[in-house]
Amino acid sequence: MKQPTLKIYTRSFCGDCQSLKQFLKDHQVSFQQFELDHDSEKEEEMKALTGNRIVPTLVFTSSRLFKKKTEILTGFEQNKETIKKLLEIDG
Repeated sequence: MKQPTLKIYTRSFCGDCQSLKQFLKDHQVSFQQFELDHDSEKEEEMKALTGNRIVPTLVFTSSRLFKKKTEILTGFEQNKETIKKLLEIDG
């Protein structure tokens, strides 16, 4: 099964965000990153998706037979097992 596309919304001073980025790099996961420190447009986009301004926010999008599924997670450490499952990462 193909991995979902992944967008992450982060801030430079966020420790959980830095841990997430390192985790994704360590597992060779492709992702599109939006650093919100100076990007109010992307921050509003994230707020529209989640209803809050909490980072990191992960947006997984997968497609199957003309169906698009989006899953949104907020936070890294508390969602680590779910992230591994969505990205099909063992261990």
